[in-house]
Amino acid sequence: MYPRWNKSLFMPHPTAMDTNISSKASEPTMFNVPDAFPCAGAVSPELGGYLVAPTVKLDVAEGKDIAAMLITPHPNPAHLTLGKSSLSIPADGSDARIRLTSNGQLNCEGTFSTGSNSAKLVLKRDSNPPIRDFGLVEELVAAKEPGPINVSWKPVTRIFEELLFVYRPLDVDLGDLDRLVEHVGASTDTFDEAGATPFIIGDSSAGSYTVRLVLSRHHRGDLEDETQITVT
Repeated sequence: MYPRWNKSLFMPHPTAMDTNISSKASEPTMFNVPDAFPCAGAVSPELGGYLVAPTVKLDVAEGKDIAAMLITPHPNPAHLTLGKSSLSIPADGSDARIRLTSNGQLNCEGTFSTGSNSAKLVLKRDSNPPIRDFGLVEELVAAKEPGPINVSWKPVTRIFEELLFVYRPLDVDLGDLDRLVEHVGASTDTFDEAGATPFIIGDSSAGSYTVRLVLSRHHRGDLEDETQITVT
């Protein structure tokens, strides 16, 4: 159910295609990609990340398999569906409450009351299905003093030309990955700079999104409340 992190292709629900493939280069083979959808993905400065998109894999003899992934941008505007409309953690004299609404972006409004604790709201991006022990976490807001909490988050949608990404599915070449993220708008020259943040290739229904409210209680462990968000 949960793929582990590696540099190979993971296909959670493969469907065999009944087609005749010729070994002669002069005879082209046509494929129809069913259920095409916008890609979702992100890559960190350390080149850890994920990419989810419609994919065709050719099983070729002698370990020479080939995969072709259709990289399609998400059309604006995006639509958000919330798992629940609020997050709250009352504990130890502190009270953090967040109301969630959506209108093309996620709006988070609430309060953090008095106490010796601190609160933060984070967004976790992952593949769908998620990769085990992975996920890119973005801190939306941190509250160390009592007061209002007001922040918004908008899915990343980019404008780029549709791309057919062809690669070896057992071991994706990092140079190919560099060229892919440059095609969709990234500058890989900045990945090694201090403080560099992950580059978001795109957000769509192919990704997994969790918004989590975290109340930090120093040495007594954190308390959390979370909900899922679907981007379409």
